[in-house]
Amino acid sequence: MKVAKFFLITLITVMANPDLDARHSSKNTGSIEDHLLENVVRQLNEMRINHEKEKAESERKFQEQKKEIADMKAHFEQEIKELKQAIIPQEKQNIIDHSASRYNSSDLEARVDALEDLVSDLGTALVAVASEVDDLEEETTEHDDQIETIGYTVYLHGEQITTLEQSITLLEDDVNILEASDTSQDTRLTALEQTSSSHEQRIDELETNPGPDTEPIGFHARLTSTMGQRGILLFDDILSNVGNNYDPSSGQFTAARQGIYFFSFYADIDSDSTVEMYIGKTGVAQCWADGDGNGPDTIEQSISCSAFMELDIGDVVYVYVWSSDQQTPFEEAEKCGFTGFMLQSFA
Repeated sequence: MKVAKFFLITLITVMANPDLDARHSSKNTGSIEDHLLENVVRQLNEMRINHEKEKAESERKFQEQKKEIADMKAHFEQEIKELKQAIIPQEKQNIIDHSASRYNSSDLEARVDALEDLVSDLGTALVAVASEVDDLEEETTEHDDQIETIGYTVYLHGEQITTLEQSITLLEDDVNILEASDTSQDTRLTALEQTSSSHEQRIDELETNPGPDTEPIGFHARLTSTMGQRGILLFDDILSNVGNNYDPSSGQFTAARQGIYFFSFYADIDSDSTVEMYIGKTGVAQCWADGDGNGPDTIEQSISCSAFMELDIGDVVYVYVWSSDQQTPFEEAEKCGFTGFMLQSFA
């Protein structure tokens, strides 16, 4: 757990350090990872040393306590032995000597009672010593359990250290891969810089001399008369004609460059005329608009149509009208128009 916390803290520290900003170059990224690996390895080694010191210190304390218990036990046994050897024989001899010199039954009984009391006290002392020895043995057992727990903890830490060392090995492999990819990335960056320089040079050239392929194309035209306008409409009131690709005499726009174009028409028609109009591209209708002719005489109908087209060089675009009215389906010429422009050139 401590190792995991340290690893996380190290990562957060590195990420929070402004000198290790992720916006730096890929070479700085390699130094960040190297610094992280060095810190992790150093901390792992320190943890391993600390665990070994703790284990050795616990073992030393256990051996000292064990020796102390053994010494105390031997000391008590020796004292009891010496008491038995010194006191009891001496008292017996005193009784014999006293009896031999002068027989006094009351004094003898008193001495015997005193001897029995002494033996009883010695027995009580032996019981106390035995109890203390038992307590020391229990403490020794507890120390054994603690040492076993410490040993297991050291084992688990060793497993964690092994896992972290394997992770470090994998990280080192990743670092090596990143360092190896730096070369290819530098090569690609050089190529991109060269391409960018070429593009910038081309942009400068185009800004200085745009050329025909970059000139805009577009037009807007309206009708000048509504009389006889059936079939391809001739929008002959030119409001703008950039590139001169719209011909008012034929009503057709001719693509000068390949690309994507946008076209639209709008018209106000008689309320009693049935009208169909479409934008055509080289004989093919691209969008339709119609009026049903069922409206009141006092109301005009407005119709419109728009379309995106991909044109090749030489394609023509126009507006075609069919009407049930033999004269003209339109109400006012200035309210009928045709417009178009190029969105993107493929040249």
